[in-house]
Amino acid sequence: MKLGLIVYVGGLLFMYLGYTFLSGSLAGNVLFFGYFIIGFLLNRIVLRQLEWHHMHNTLANVANAKLTSLLFWPFSYLVLFVTLFINRVL
Repeated sequence: MKLGLIVYVGGLLFMYLGYTFLSGSLAGNVLFFGYFIIGFLLNRIVLRQLEWHHMHNTLANVANAKLTSLLFWPFSYLVLFVTLFINRVL
């Protein structure tokens, strides 16, 4: 999970710096493809390490979770990491 957190923070930093310093169509292309590449990497690194409950381990549920995490990774992984942190601490 530490690698996933590093990729998450790096992805947020990449998006912020790309938005701040790049301009024109290059910025749009880099940020558009970078957004999906970071979401893909987070899915491969983090979601493979999670254990799915046997009742919710259906194709539809897993595909829905992975697509949601890919498209909305800044929010979904923030919630996931906070939830995992709370679970570990408490």
